[in-house]
Amino acid sequence: MSRKIDQCGRCGSKGHRRSMEKLRRLGVYACCMCEEKNDAIAEYERLIQTGKPIDFVLDKRTIDDLAIDIKHPYLQRTTINGGRIGIFGENLSSFFRQMARNCGYMTKELGEAGSRIQAINDVVYAQDIDRALFVGYRGLAAAPALDAYTQLGGTAWVYAEGDHEKEWNEIAPLVGTVSPEYQPRRPGKNYGNAAGVRN
Repeated sequence: MSRKIDQCGRCGSKGHRRSMEKLRRLGVYACCMCEEKNDAIAEYERLIQTGKPIDFVLDKRTIDDLAIDIKHPYLQRTTINGGRIGIFGENLSSFFRQMARNCGYMTKELGEAGSRIQAINDVVYAQDIDRALFVGYRGLAAAPALDAYTQLGGTAWVYAEGDHEKEWNEIAPLVGTVSPEYQPRRPGKNYGNAAGVRN
C-alpha cells in the first residue's frame, strides 16, 4: 500500500509536515520550508501549492520602484491555477503591453483623469471573496477597500515592511503584508517608458 505524500498544512509544501518540535522551539507550527515565513506568506504559498487561484492587480509604478520581475515563474505560476494578473499605469509602452500579453496578463492604461487608487478600488469592490487578491501597491489609500474586502471573508496581501507594515496592521489588520524582498527582482530599473525604451 502506497503512503500518502505528506503536505504541510501551513504552507502547502509537499513532502513536508508541520512539526510539534518547531512549535515548542519557535512558537510556529510549521515545516522546515515555512518556519521562517510569516503567516501571510505561508498562506499565500499554501493557496498556490494547493491549486487555488490568486488574482493580482499590480501598479506599474510600484513594479518599477521595487524592480519586481513580472516574468518570473514565481509570479506566473498563479495563472496555471486560473489566477488573473492585471497591470495598470500611465503611458504604458507598446513594448510593455506586448510583453504583459505574452505572459497572459491584462493591462489597463490610466488616462489623465485616471486614479491609481480608483483603479485598485474598482477591482477590490468587484472581487469575489472566494478568490484571493494580491495588490501590488504600497500606498495606505487602498487600505479601506481592502479592509472591507477582508472583513467580508476575502484574503488579500499588499507589499509592506517595517513601520509601513505596522500602519497596515493597524488600519487593515486582516490584510496580509509581504516584504518586497520576498518577490523575485530583476537587475534593470523598469520595463520601458512611453517611448518603449528599456532600461
